Amino acid sequence: MTAQHFISLLPLIWLVFALVKLKWKAHWAILSALVLALVLALSIWHLPVGQAATSILEGAISAVWPIFLIILSAMLVYDLSVRTGGMESIKNMLAGVSNDKRILALIIIWGFGGFMEGMAGFGTAVAIPAAMMVALGVPALTAAVAAMVANAMPTAFGAVGIPTITLAQITRLDLLRITFASSLQMAPIVFLIPFIVVFIIGGGFRALRGMIIPCLVAALSLLLPQLIMAATVGPELGITVPALISMVAL
Repeated sequence: MTAQHFISLLPLIWLVFALVKLKWKAHWAILSALVLALVLALSIWHLPVGQAATSILEGAISAVWPIFLIILSAMLVYDLSVRTGGMESIKNMLAGVSNDKRILALIIIWGFGGFMEGMAGFGTAVAIPAAMMVALGVPALTAAVAAMVANAMPTAFGAVGIPTITLAQITRLDLLRITFASSLQMAPIVFLIPFIVVFIIGGGFRALRGMIIPCLVAALSLLLPQLIMAATVGPELGITVPALISMVAL
């Protein structure tokens, strides 16, 4: 890593330090990281003041549209389903599928979590499935860790494909080619994560007994549709449709 690479990471390093070590409130930590990034851009890379100002404005607008609206919509639907009793019906239905928390983890954390990532992203795919698993009797920390591990895979196509679409726009490369390449790169992870989720939920290697076939079903039923969607449709439905298919297969 060159000196410039390290300097470019300083705002992110400071943000994590301010949040974790100094325990600053999120908005103050973010504002301080923004100021640091602005100072570095003007002093180290000599970015014109006008471009720096418009970059900040573009970032703020992007945060509101579509990111904030996607999160708001997802949380509104979830809160509405909780208040109307719909979430309780979903929990009862899932509990009726199996009493095995390992199977439920694959359905909720892997399948439903992937669906939530594709529809909303930005933390909802971790928070909501983890909360559902806690309601089904899984310890909170265990559910949260398993949900975060599972969320490592679908983020490339999160929030209706925003990360991949943004990458294609910045690099000016073909969107379908980038989408398919991303799916191929993630293929080994797709096979690995269901086993890790079961390992975490079950508390060790013994949890994998009798779960080889369900884990393979979870992986294959997501990966194959994902490759097809990536090659033909694009990133917008790159994880949403495959996640639904995986839930049905499980």
